[in-house]
Amino acid sequence: TGAKFNLDFDLEWKNRGRFFSESSIYFLRTVPSSVPHYGVEGMDFVAKHFGGVEVYLPWNLRIGYRVDAYWKIAAYEKFSPMTRIMGTNWLYLKYEF
Repeated sequence: TGAKFNLDFDLEWKNRGRFFSESSIYFLRTVPSSVPHYGVEGMDFVAKHFGGVEVYLPWNLRIGYRVDAYWKIAAYEKFSPMTRIMGTNWLYLKYEF
């Protein structure tokens, strides 16, 4: 069982560039009757996001910067709560055809 929230945003300035952002949030809970004999009940909260900016260059080239982020909180009955945060940064050159 669970819930999900999504938010997307994309703004383009024609022939100049664009800004984009996407976020997703998940809340998940173990269904008690579905836990195998070796498992435990618990819940997870997961959030992920990526966003960036691209600048349009001549000859169908684009240069961009993007940030990705991931965050998780897990709480289970027989284990200590866990938190994990990860992220990446990207600088790229793209050709669009």
